Amino acid sequence: MNEEEQMKKLATAVIASLFAMQICAVALADDKAACEKCDQTKAEKMHAKRLDKLTKELSLTPDQKEKVSVILKESGEKNKAEMQKMKDSMKAMKEETDQKITAVLTPEQAQKYEKMKQDRKEKMKKKGQDKE
Repeated sequence: MNEEEQMKKLATAVIASLFAMQICAVALADDKAACEKCDQTKAEKMHAKRLDKLTKELSLTPDQKEKVSVILKESGEKNKAEMQKMKDSMKAMKEETDQKITAVLTPEQAQKYEKMKQDRKEKMKKKGQDKE
């Protein structure tokens, strides 16, 4: 196998990996305000459900219930912050990977690659809308 074939195989593997990362990035980035509101509602429901379960199963006093509620809320906020860091890190990795792939491609391939990414983004956006 010559060097050009190896580079093509490497580029194909990297593109496939990038698409997998792009799925996550697009899903997280599109309609961020709606996602945040939905996430907040989900978090509040999960918090209430967990607090109710602990209250019932542990026979928490009202004072204990209040303290546990504060602990759960603080924990949820920390988790949210960590998730945001992870999203930011994934976005940076995706952008770096994009730049590296584009640097390997010819101008024609780079143009086709950009079109592939755009098509994939639109497909994921449509797929997300179909779930609603």
